Amino acid sequence: TTLDAGEPSTLYRSVFWADDSVTDGYSLRTGYLAAGAAPTPSPTPSPSTSAAAVSTTTTLTLAPTTVAYGASAGATITVKPAVTGTPIAGTVSVTVDGATIATRSAAASLRITLPPLLTVGTHQVQARFTPTDPSALVASSSIAQKLTVVKRSTTTTLTAPKRAKRGKTVTVTIAVSAKGLATKPTGSVRVTVSGGRTVVVAVKPGKAVVKVRVPSRGTKTTVRATYLGSGSFTASSASKKVNLHK
Repeated sequence: TTLDAGEPSTLYRSVFWADDSVTDGYSLRTGYLAAGAAPTPSPTPSPSTSAAAVSTTTTLTLAPTTVAYGASAGATITVKPAVTGTPIAGTVSVTVDGATIATRSAAASLRITLPPLLTVGTHQVQARFTPTDPSALVASSSIAQKLTVVKRSTTTTLTAPKRAKRGKTVTVTIAVSAKGLATKPTGSVRVTVSGGRTVVVAVKPGKAVVKVRVPSRGTKTTVRATYLGSGSFTASSASKKVNLHK
């Protein structure tokens, strides 16, 4: 049996032996022998003191959700940590149809203006928060929001002479514009002369010039120009009366 004799750094082993030096028999003796140094106990591991990364929630709101071609919508992004008071450090990226259009330093709330010339149709807009320290905060993405872009309305104006000789050609100038937009519409315009021919010419950009022949009979005719529209602009038209003379 191994016994501790009271000294924390040494172990002792108890021993027994017979002592036959006594007269008429023997006696049983007991004692201790040193068994060596006591093993050093292993230190108890300290519990981990590192805290788990704080989860976050990213949201994105569009205003407005429908715009005309050439107009800009705004996206408001908020990043909220699960633990109130946790500092927000990192970046926020905004994508339209999967393509990144802006990256900003993260904040509890920020606003980003989307590109103004998105194609007509439906687009998916999403925000993603990326933390500077992934061990402190968890990245998160917003639910994709739908942005609808519709065709922008146009205005067509037509310039033609007030009077023209019967059967002769006149020069007609057509201008097509989109209110509030510097980009000029392109496409085609159809020019019709009542009692005469119809021609289709290109609009480049926002303007077309064409020569048309007026009727050889009658006292008046109407010249009508119709912009046929495009993938980004609606159709529109204008007309003007021309008096005929010999």
